[in-house]
Amino acid sequence: MLALPLGRLTGLPVLPDGLARIRYTASQGHQGRLSRGRNVRGAFRLTRPRAVEGKRVLLIDDVLTSGATIGECVKVLRAGGAAGSTC
Repeated sequence: MLALPLGRLTGLPVLPDGLARIRYTASQGHQGRLSRGRNVRGAFRLTRPRAVEGKRVLLIDDVLTSGATIGECVKVLRAGGAAGSTC
């Protein structure tokens, strides 16, 4: 939802459902940095890999604490062929 207004302002495409959580993960709030990484490992997949293949991607998340969730999402994007994604 945060990306939609940015997409409208810039004219760039937005793929709000481009990543999907494929397994339950416990709340990250009470966990330490290492636990957070383990908690989200393998928890996401690309819904439409062709939409990101070879493209630079701006990943927007509403909360950034340890970076574990966004880092895992970057791994999935890179594995799917996205170019220029960084954490």
